[in-house]
Amino acid sequence: MPTYRAINKKTKEETEFFCSISEMEQWEKKNPKWEVQCGTPLLHAGFMTGESKSDSWNSLLKTIKKRSGKSNTIKLRK
Repeated sequence: MPTYRAINKKTKEETEFFCSISEMEQWEKKNPKWEVQCGTPLLHAGFMTGESKSDSWNSLLKTIKKRSGKSNTIKLRK
């Protein structure tokens, strides 16, 4: 289940809540003064954005690349 962020249209107050999509839709109908913000889930800070550049991760990728034979599709992070 995702975490949703909502902003009060008048006061600009923000809130977050964790629920299913159907629960969010019900909440939205009951709270017309609030606007639910669209967004993407944050799975791991840095992982989705490519900011995680640890040496151990690159080392693991190098090992996989060496053992994979002819496949050169694995790219190391810089």
